[in-house]
Amino acid sequence: MALTRDQLMNAQGVPLRKVSLPEWGDDAHVFIRPMPARIGELFANLKEGDDEAEHEATQRALIACVCNEDGSALFSDGDDVHAMPIVAFKRLADAIVTYNGMTDEGAAELAGNSNGSPGDASPSS
Repeated sequence: MALTRDQLMNAQGVPLRKVSLPEWGDDAHVFIRPMPARIGELFANLKEGDDEAEHEATQRALIACVCNEDGSALFSDGDDVHAMPIVAFKRLADAIVTYNGMTDEGAAELAGNSNGSPGDASPSS
């Protein structure tokens, strides 16, 4: 299936991932969506020990990726997501980088979801 510009630019059709937050109860959860490339590039360009840049990249990732079940943003640019409890912050940040293939586990998951075509990292059906 050939994708449209809008589908690519808005990650239309890409599944969301449910992230459980058991600290708030057995069924407490939010969803995460794919990370925009501009934020992924912030992570890719981080320098060892640059805590301020890592802080900014993580904040932007949470604002861009944490969403409601319908894919709408849960946070806005003015939200200080670093004010949330650290356990939730870390769980969400870890889920986002894994879902977006930015860890060894996430990269392996993306590779495992490929149907074998070059450049195809879509979930297999």
